[in-house]
Amino acid sequence: MLSETPVAVDRGGYRDTVTPWAEPAWRAEVLARVRAGFTAHGLRPTGRWRVRPRPWSVLLRLDVEEHGAVWFKANPPAGASEGGLTAALARWVPGHVLEPLAVDTGRGWSLLPDGGPLVRDVLAREAVAPGAWEELVRQYAAVQHALAPHAGDLARLGVPAVPTAALPGVLDRFDDTPPAHRERAALGELRLPPPA
Repeated sequence: MLSETPVAVDRGGYRDTVTPWAEPAWRAEVLARVRAGFTAHGLRPTGRWRVRPRPWSVLLRLDVEEHGAVWFKANPPAGASEGGLTAALARWVPGHVLEPLAVDTGRGWSLLPDGGPLVRDVLAREAVAPGAWEELVRQYAAVQHALAPHAGDLARLGVPAVPTAALPGVLDRFDDTPPAHRERAALGELRLPPPA
């Protein structure tokens, strides 16, 4: 039973971050949603929760029989479009993103199968040949190209966007927070003059 599963919480460098994970009612709701997702996919938990509350999301990992692990992610309102976006990407560019097991677009929640080791963990263990990066960039470009016809659909999903023509205005709204003034000046020098 998921509610009896031991929990290990990893706050990393964010010990004072307040997230919904601290609220028992929210946790109970998450467990009910995960339980429903497990039942729908015939999954059985085998280990304890590993929880990573961060300022930008709450991420939970649970080991499951025969499938390695399942991940639950809760995004804050600013990132709530991520679950719906992931489901849409799985349809539009299958094989390039994980196909969610369940998505709650209203809450910004998603339940995902394990995608394998994180890139940062792979890089910490072994050297990666330049060809691997070239292939990754090639695939990323192919995905971008395949998604071009879906720009309107992305906007309807609530994915934040800045049209290319609006980018100079975004640069103008930077204040003196990073990047530093020197870097901002260098970016300004790269700006094309306005059309005559």
